[in-house]
Amino acid sequence: MRHKLPNLTVSHPRIDNPNSMVWDLTALVYEGGTNVFIQNKSHLERLRYLWIKHNQIEIVQSIKEHAEGCIEVGFSPRTVATSIRNIKSMFTYLDKEGCKFDCLENMRHALFEYSEHLLSKANLKQIKHRSAYQSFLSISRFLNAAFEDLAFFMEQTRLKSYRPRLTVLGRSAEKLLLSNASQLAKFCFEITQSVQAVTLSSGQLPIVLDINSQKINLTASRRHAIKVDSDFTKTQALVAFNYRVASEVFIFLGMTMQNQSPTYSLKRTKFDYKPLGDSYEVREYKSRRGGEVLFKIPKQYKPSFESYLSFIDEVAPESCWVFPFFKKSEGFRKRNEINTNRFKELCIRYGVPWVPPSTFRKVGLNILLRFASDSQTAADFGNHSLATFRGNYEFPSQQRAMIEVGRFWDENDPLALEQPTVSLFNSPCNGKPELIEGATNRLPHPDCVTPTGCIGCKHYRDDDSFDYVWNLHSFKYLKIIESSSYRTKEGKPSNIVIDWVNLKINWFNNESLERKEWVVESQMRVEEGDYHPIWARKIEKYEG
Repeated sequence: MRHKLPNLTVSHPRIDNPNSMVWDLTALVYEGGTNVFIQNKSHLERLRYLWIKHNQIEIVQSIKEHAEGCIEVGFSPRTVATSIRNIKSMFTYLDKEGCKFDCLENMRHALFEYSEHLLSKANLKQIKHRSAYQSFLSISRFLNAAFEDLAFFMEQTRLKSYRPRLTVLGRSAEKLLLSNASQLAKFCFEITQSVQAVTLSSGQLPIVLDINSQKINLTASRRHAIKVDSDFTKTQALVAFNYRVASEVFIFLGMTMQNQSPTYSLKRTKFDYKPLGDSYEVREYKSRRGGEVLFKIPKQYKPSFESYLSFIDEVAPESCWVFPFFKKSEGFRKRNEINTNRFKELCIRYGVPWVPPSTFRKVGLNILLRFASDSQTAADFGNHSLATFRGNYEFPSQQRAMIEVGRFWDENDPLALEQPTVSLFNSPCNGKPELIEGATNRLPHPDCVTPTGCIGCKHYRDDDSFDYVWNLHSFKYLKIIESSSYRTKEGKPSNIVIDWVNLKINWFNNESLERKEWVVESQMRVEEGDYHPIWARKIEKYEG
């Protein structure tokens, strides 16, 4: 007789797609269960031929209960679903490697092994370092919260957060992006003004708009005028409806600077508008007390937004969403990022520059930054901290950067104010570059600015520490990359620097067993792409 399993499916009223197999954790308690293709509930029968890992049932049940608890206290079901997907991917690896996950000690060991697996995939360029870090971060946070005594954190792994380098926009590129966003905004506005309730219910197809002397067919499958059922949801007019809502989403994102996810989650209700300077705080109407602030809109946008709400009230009264997406098989449902693809095809078809919704919102925040000349104001308007805004939303501008860099060095130039007291290798230094007496002319001239400025300096001192050896190895690798970037029959200056570094590393390698371990460990780090922070950015720049 087979063991009867408890219900291992995450369920909660806030889950929009409860039938999705992402919420079913049953496969996690079977040996090799995550390798079985399960697309729907009927496929669960395939698990009955596998062995049940009885010691793992309680663990998986705790994961299920914690997932439901997260959704209950306000976490987005989408965020919880992402954590569950990552946990399932981890279990697939653990099953393949034969790692156990049935007690805290085995869980810690399994988590470390999986972190090493992700790091290996990242080093082999199979996934991005940032993806590996984010994936494991979601797993560790989820499991640490579910099992209080687990205590396994990111600092115990070798995974690091790699932020993608932001590409600086030149003046011409910046103008082009603003021009593209402006053209898309005008196109969206024309669609919202042209597609009204009477347009959809007239029963006349195709729906063709005249925008900038160009005929825009919103129901491309209909070439000739025909009469059809006045219920637009049964005809190709539903495509025009989805285009109208998509256009309104772009305008809403540009006017409110709100993220896509909360925008798509807005539900129809009676809104209350509270004046706040040049904008309105929009809340859910409550008779005796003010509701939670849902979003802010400029005063000029209020009439347009209310007109759109009237449009939805008339053509989609049964929809509970402010920005619904209509699908024949499902009716009006919650919109998501994928539903923008058809609108993208429409823009490309008629030569309208396409800007993704996330980038479109960023453009709005950066326009605000240009007018306000204050990052904090732009960050507040987008409901972000200053660090988040600068790290994820602000477009690097060459023009602003030149001004800010000039202002910074006017105030902080060490050569104009005072010399530094630490070398570029983090070793003690008096900050007074002076050439070694009798030194060859082939050595770089001493200074406290360039990376090689320490080599021929009389005041340079070594530091007896692992950090210094790691620094030397990273610097040597930087010079090897530089040396390989150009060809010449003459002796390369970088080769002199590499020889200088080798002399110092060899001394540490031969001096004592402890120092030899420093050399081995630092060399392994560099081979794995873990460079000293002083040289990491320069190396990543050369590696591209």
